[in-house]
Amino acid sequence: FSSGGVISRLAQQALDVPAQRAVELNLAIRNASISEFGPGRGRLRLASFNTLPHLAHDRALWTHF
Repeated sequence: FSSGGVISRLAQQALDVPAQRAVELNLAIRNASISEFGPGRGRLRLASFNTLPHLAHDRALWTHF
């Protein structure tokens, strides 16, 4: 686990998007969400972003702050 800033920066790198988009990704990250990254064809690959499978039983726990 890590902060939203690190996760959004990794997503920015994996998706090859500009800095403004990384800010938007950071604002979208939910508390306790899971994002997965891995190697892929010589670069960072985004496998999943902002998922909450461990909280699927109670949507009231899904937050953005």
